[in-house]
Amino acid sequence: MREDEAADHAERVQHATATRDFQKHQASLKQRKKEKERLALLQEAAMLEDMQDGADAEFRTYAQGCIDSYAQQGRPVMPMQLQLAKRPPFDSA
Repeated sequence: MREDEAADHAERVQHATATRDFQKHQASLKQRKKEKERLALLQEAAMLEDMQDGADAEFRTYAQGCIDSYAQQGRPVMPMQLQLAKRPPFDSA
C-alpha cells in the first residue's frame, strides 16, 4: 500500500511539473505575441506618420506656390501666411 501511495505521489508531482512547464510555455508564447503586436502597431504608426509628413510637405509646397502666385499678382498674401502659420488642433480620431 505504501508503494502505491508513493507511486501516486510521484505521478501527481510529475503531472504538476508538466502542467507548470506547459503554463510557463503558454505565458511565454502570449508575451511574445503581445510584443509582436505592439511592434507591428509601432511600425504602422511610424509609417503613417511618414506618410502624413510627406502629405504635409506636398501641401506646403502647393501653398507656397499659391502665395508666390498671389504676390506676383499684387494681391495680399498676409492672410494666407497667417493661416498657414497656425498649428491645426490635435485630433485624436
